Amino acid sequence: SRLDWSKPLLSQLSKIAPHYQKWVNSAVYRKCRLFESPLLEGLTYTPWYLVPMFWIPVIIYLTVTQCFSHVYCGDVCTSPITEVEFVFHMAIGFMVWTFLEYSLHRWVFHYDPGSSIKLIQLHFLIHGMHHKLKYDSTSDLKSLEDTQNKLLTECSVLDLKLKDLETKTNEAKEELLDLQAEVNNQHHWARITNIEVTALPALHRESPIDLVIGIANFAGVILTRDQVEFATRVQPQKPNPNRPKSLIAKPKNRDVKDSILSELRKLKGINTKNRDVEGASKKGFCE
Repeated sequence: SRLDWSKPLLSQLSKIAPHYQKWVNSAVYRKCRLFESPLLEGLTYTPWYLVPMFWIPVIIYLTVTQCFSHVYCGDVCTSPITEVEFVFHMAIGFMVWTFLEYSLHRWVFHYDPGSSIKLIQLHFLIHGMHHKLKYDSTSDLKSLEDTQNKLLTECSVLDLKLKDLETKTNEAKEELLDLQAEVNNQHHWARITNIEVTALPALHRESPIDLVIGIANFAGVILTRDQVEFATRVQPQKPNPNRPKSLIAKPKNRDVKDSILSELRKLKGINTKNRDVEGASKKGFCE
């Protein structure tokens, strides 16, 4: 937090000198600028392929020239060697360089610069930034591309699921409309074929079928139990604690309903006294 990453970093290392070792080994994934000079800053970036492009020709050149100087040199050789000896020397060279590289990395690159600003800056330039900055534009770009492709795939899957959900929702709406229409038709047909008696108090241990037969007899219509499909008390659509449950009955023949309603209209309806209910007379309604 003490460093301004938008400015050259090398000149700011003095701010974290006492804690340099801890800071340099805490990796971050970001870009940074080392020098104020554009020229020096430009020299800090080297594409990976430039290293083999430079060193492979150098290695081949030195190998060939040394081979012709010490193996295939003819009479001009001062200290000739055999091909096997040349290969052995090359192998020894690889091992020596490997050990030297390891030693440089282990004891020089990982040397603790202490609190010396110059040593800290030198250490950061030759190796410290390798530990601190893990930014790799190529791998980051590949990671971003993979993430983008994954998100695009997920979006495509979600889009298909959304379309499928919309289709199912529309189908469900159509089915709901069909069911609603069917329910409305059934309600309409029930209102046409059923007898509904409202506001008539329920008697203790009453028989709904016998009550319907009694209402029919009061209207002068002969009705037997086998002519009634069902009769029951039901809660009205808008419950009212002061209002008794409605009596619903369905005659097997619709003409019976029409006859009962016609005769009850002539008698100006039915009330509780007609049904031998104690208390003040209350009018019931049939439809």
